[in-house]
Amino acid sequence: MLAILLHRRRTGGTAVGTGTLLAMAGASGGAVVGGLLLLLLG
Repeated sequence: MLAILLHRRRTGGTAVGTGTLLAMAGASGGAVVGGLLLLLLG
């Protein structure tokens, strides 16, 4: 995954790479928070 982002950054797709990274971080963060909430509530 990181290799893809680095390659895109090299090819000039910095905005695309950053957007993808932020989207992935947000999705994984939401999954982690959701999992913790399920554990706490369950």
